[in-house]
Amino acid sequence: MRQIYSPDSAYPGPAEDPLWQYSYPRGVPEPHSNSQFSPSESSAPLNIPDLRSESEDMFLGSSFPSMDFSLAGDFYPQFDVDELSYSDMDFTSTFDPSLVEWSVTREQGAPSMSGMAAPQPPPTESLAMESPRAGDRTPSQKPTDKETLTVHLLSQHFSRQLTGRFSFKSADWTFYNFFFHRFTTSHPWVLSAILSWTSASLFYSGRWKDLVIANFHYEQCLSQIIKIYGRSFDDVESRWPLSYDPVTDRHFSAASTEDIDALFVSCFFLALFDQMAARPSHIKKIFRFISHVLQVPNIRHNMGGVRSRVSTWFCTLESKASAFQPGDRAILCALGGREGLISALRASYDTLQKVYSVTYPDEERRADRLQLPLLQRILELTVLLSDITQEKSLPAGDGAGISKIRASLDAHAQALDAATENESLTGRVRSTWLVLLALYNTAEISFSRNLLTSEPRHSADAFAVRVIQVAQKLDVHRGGGTSLSTPPPTKIWPLPLVMAAIEVRDPIYREWVLHKLETYGGTAGQQYTLAKVFVERMWGREEKAGRRVDCAGIIAEVNDGMVL
Repeated sequence: MRQIYSPDSAYPGPAEDPLWQYSYPRGVPEPHSNSQFSPSESSAPLNIPDLRSESEDMFLGSSFPSMDFSLAGDFYPQFDVDELSYSDMDFTSTFDPSLVEWSVTREQGAPSMSGMAAPQPPPTESLAMESPRAGDRTPSQKPTDKETLTVHLLSQHFSRQLTGRFSFKSADWTFYNFFFHRFTTSHPWVLSAILSWTSASLFYSGRWKDLVIANFHYEQCLSQIIKIYGRSFDDVESRWPLSYDPVTDRHFSAASTEDIDALFVSCFFLALFDQMAARPSHIKKIFRFISHVLQVPNIRHNMGGVRSRVSTWFCTLESKASAFQPGDRAILCALGGREGLISALRASYDTLQKVYSVTYPDEERRADRLQLPLLQRILELTVLLSDITQEKSLPAGDGAGISKIRASLDAHAQALDAATENESLTGRVRSTWLVLLALYNTAEISFSRNLLTSEPRHSADAFAVRVIQVAQKLDVHRGGGTSLSTPPPTKIWPLPLVMAAIEVRDPIYREWVLHKLETYGGTAGQQYTLAKVFVERMWGREEKAGRRVDCAGIIAEVNDGMVL
């Protein structure tokens, strides 16, 4: 039985670890025997969990509660892209953004869903079809003036290439695939949000020339949200913080379950666009808008299904954004803190099982059950990262807050050390386990840098090395023809890589991470490019100072801190 070792244990050799050849960047020798470079051999090994029912109790503390909640409407059968029907769409004329009327008048009453027209895509001169070798197009191979991104092309690209971008599940059974088939015909603003993110993905992968079409769909989504719900992101932001108002928020209160679910889904795709484009002010407005919607009584007291799962994703994005500097944690607070977040996860873990009913594969059900305790621990560690920066920002006290965080990290370490790998840890469950390991080591680095500021440089080097090793094993585990130019399909990336790169002692490790960030920046967006800038700036400042430098001050210089 193979063991994965904790940061302060002896490194396994080729005989113990079949993935040893991938544990270090190419050309890097084995760890130095010197104790300051190599962890102690006396530490206990970290075993991978035996994810049987008793192990689930270890992670969750109890068996799964019975759940009874309504899903986001009835299940809509899947359909091919060519079967989509978009009324009043013109696919023949030329799109001119300057002619688009962007202003929106707030409606006094919420219009009916039947009166909402499908999103108007940028019309085209010709229908551009996705080439079989479109994935091989480089940034220098720009499209011709006659090419454009039609709704059909974008829909096809999303359904074929992007439904698995942030999930280790099979693309056929992800939430993203479900969202596309469930909401895009009945709730046109969801389609607009998806098309916006898809257009941006083509631009940042070098396969499209600009973000004009992406911004067009983004603005269309916003305008429809305002018409339906009577509130805009700017409206909520201008009066932040504000509490629920039964008059101004009446459209939220009157909306159906599926309409609110569609709102959460559309806002999440808009947030993905803003994250990819590294637009800090925009994504902060979305965080606050969602936190405000969560305050509406009819929504807060009826959490479950789609809105619950998407809320956990928003918490991940929010906590990641405040991993180096404190944030307001608006969504986490609106959910009811850590307990509310975990309740949202539990209330949504079998949503797809209920939606797809008898067609949902047994192996997916089993993986959902095994993955749940790992996802819970990932969320807890993600929130802990935010706790660390919050504690750092407080006036010096008696150290009780630091002790509490240290105790929480120790509890996570003990749970991970007590678990043992077995044959059930395969596929996406194993990938999720590797992400959990990377995130735990990331939290240890954050604790050392933010709350043990007097420690010398590279004090958490062992944890940083471990993150890099796990990242390399994730690449190996993905395999199967998956392009390594795209990041692992987890929303927490690239935070672990960034945290490891600024702490690791060996410059070869750092260069490996910088190369990965640069590679990912060519496919996954501007935030990876800015993350690389942040790492390089941190190393330059610390090399010059000869000591640790506060991350918060440096990251604020790079795109207002929005680099993740």
